[in-house]
Amino acid sequence: MEKTSYYLGIDLDNDNAVISYFQLNMKEPETVSTVAGSEVYQIPLILAKKHGIGQWFIGEEAKRLALLQGEEAVSGLLQAALAGKEFFIEGETYKAQELLALYIKKLVYLAGKLGNPVIPDFLVITLEQLSREVTELFLQVAERIGIPEGKLTLIDRRESFYYFAFSQQKELWLHDVCLFDNRGDEVWCRRLERDQRTMPQLVTISEEQRNIDRANKDASFLKIVSEVTGGHIVSAVYLTGDGFDGEWMKESLSFLCKGRRVFMGKNLYSKGACYAAARKCMTEENSWQFVYMGDNEMKVNVSLKVQSQGKTEFFTLISAGDNWYETVGECEVLLDGSNEIDFWLQLPNSKEAKIEKLTLADLPERPPRTTRLRIKAQPVSDMEVKIRIKDLGFGEIFKSSDKTWEYMMSLENVKERQEKRMGELILCSQQLAAMPYYIENVSLNVYSLDELCYYIKNNTCLLDADFMDDELCDWVENEQHLPDIAQNLRNIKAGGGVLSEFTGCLMSACGYCTKEEQKQIRNTLQEMEHKSAFECGKIKADRFLENRKYISSIAEYRKLLQSCEKEMPQMVGAVWHNLGTAYARLFLFEQAADCYARAYEKSSDKESLKECLMACRCNHDERAFERRREYFKIAPEEAKKIADELSSCSRSDAICQFETMLDEWDPGDENVWETQLEEWKKQYRKDCMV
Repeated sequence: MEKTSYYLGIDLDNDNAVISYFQLNMKEPETVSTVAGSEVYQIPLILAKKHGIGQWFIGEEAKRLALLQGEEAVSGLLQAALAGKEFFIEGETYKAQELLALYIKKLVYLAGKLGNPVIPDFLVITLEQLSREVTELFLQVAERIGIPEGKLTLIDRRESFYYFAFSQQKELWLHDVCLFDNRGDEVWCRRLERDQRTMPQLVTISEEQRNIDRANKDASFLKIVSEVTGGHIVSAVYLTGDGFDGEWMKESLSFLCKGRRVFMGKNLYSKGACYAAARKCMTEENSWQFVYMGDNEMKVNVSLKVQSQGKTEFFTLISAGDNWYETVGECEVLLDGSNEIDFWLQLPNSKEAKIEKLTLADLPERPPRTTRLRIKAQPVSDMEVKIRIKDLGFGEIFKSSDKTWEYMMSLENVKERQEKRMGELILCSQQLAAMPYYIENVSLNVYSLDELCYYIKNNTCLLDADFMDDELCDWVENEQHLPDIAQNLRNIKAGGGVLSEFTGCLMSACGYCTKEEQKQIRNTLQEMEHKSAFECGKIKADRFLENRKYISSIAEYRKLLQSCEKEMPQMVGAVWHNLGTAYARLFLFEQAADCYARAYEKSSDKESLKECLMACRCNHDERAFERRREYFKIAPEEAKKIADELSSCSRSDAICQFETMLDEWDPGDENVWETQLEEWKKQYRKDCMV
């Protein structure tokens, strides 16, 4: 049997609470009454501990304990918790925050006693006023009582009225809707209006506080309602608050009922909170046509224009209508262009947008699509947003600089679109993996599909059938959380699929490579599928050499030379030549000279012969130089020419600049020399890595 979602709404002030519950199979929310069969909804915000047994009571029961048994009752908990107060009860100290959490927990259990689940799927608490301090307080309360993160939100009573009104039949909000909240001598007058020219429709609430003359309440209230509703078509009127108790309304009620529906009750706000909870849990497909623009709501949409799976779309960081105390927008993107990021600011009732350009000063230079940024947008008011951008680098390929940039973005006067050039942003669909995937060929850990696709793009020729690895499939499923893609990869492997198909599946799951790049990679792999094993092996070894993976390239070249009997001499000669180059890059000039000599013997390529003699010279082995010259019958003039060419290289601009740099260093500054020497060692060790 499918579980029905369960929502709770609590209306709270410093004196009382009202709690309602709602399930989607119910016609409307139900309010918990403390007296069976009656409409006693208000539960006093009071706690009392029964002496000796450690049991706490709330509401009227707490009052009775205090009155009849002399137990100490705690009231004013909301303000006390905000002020960080403590209470000393029965020899123990209790924080007001703890007691407020206990009170809320007992409210939630009270609704649970009526056949509902113990913990709601979503809880909305409505208060008269909100602040960041209030929000932080109730987030801590939620944690204490076991409400999961993200399953609690706060709204003010105006917003609760909005949710309640628009959850009623359409005829009740076809025009304006009024709410009168009577609190003794004060009446809060609220009129809800919607702009039908926009989509979604913007909803605002005008509000004013008026005083009632106690000596003539009916006439005084009649004057108020006639002024508030005057000049407006009002579909429905709601009356709430203790001030409407009694039967004093005569003329005022008669006036309100002319052409309007009038309702009275003390549970409007808690029911509105229930409707809000249900609405916040609905998917976008079920989203409604209204956006509330109250004091606590963002007035502007803040978005990024991104590429996602090859399509241009807007990613919304902050939505107009979101409560600015609670909302935080965050995403990760790859830079594919300049070091400037454009934020699109748009009023919900406008088709135009303002573009705010933020420049990432001192961002390290990297190739396109190799800078991953985490962008966080957190409002500090309904018209100001703090933007924080952090450089995440690109895994082990390009280390993070740990730089962060912070901007304060004002959303005032957002009116017109400003056309500006902007760099491309690629939306990162997956989070960085907690555990990387290790690519053995290049000794590289990758933490995202983006990094993996970068490797595929830049090392296509290094790929072979071993790349279609079960561990890779598991990593895609468990670390990138893409079980469907992982299964497709396994099916390709099990079905005897080829490498081009396997990598195509990976790249299609990630928007890193463009369609043209995917096509080129696929074509390259398909071409290699038709080459011999020897040709593919040479391409792989050559890529290792190009990427300074000298030990790996040597191993691959040696492997090729073990099975080259049937290959063309020119091809074998090229292998020997490149093997010599790998040795020379590691300053192993004697081995390099031997390889170049073998290359010349196979291919008769004079370039190999020249490199052979140069390797002897670099090794400072004049006897070997002369022996090789005689063996290959090189004329003395030609040998001298090769030697002179090597000498001229030692006088190149690059070498001269290097020597000048060394001359300028202070011979007595050991730190400079040690630092540079350590850098050279580090680079050499890196070149020697497998």
